[in-house]
Amino acid sequence: MVSKADMVQMAYALFDSYDHDGSGYLEPGEFKKCMIEVFHEVNKSYSVDKKHLDKAFTICDTNSDSKLTRK
Repeated sequence: MVSKADMVQMAYALFDSYDHDGSGYLEPGEFKKCMIEVFHEVNKSYSVDKKHLDKAFTICDTNSDSKLTRK
């Protein structure tokens, strides 16, 4: 069983691997690429709807600055 600390470390590593410019944020394009690749790894036949990705980004962007932090 994976511990909470291990999951947090994995999430941080995933975030860092998609923060291509090293800004400390995921911009919409980086977020979408990450989600498309993660969904593809989970289910290779699943097609990600970009409209849903836009909505997911908006939900995660709690301060509406068009970028996501690790937090």
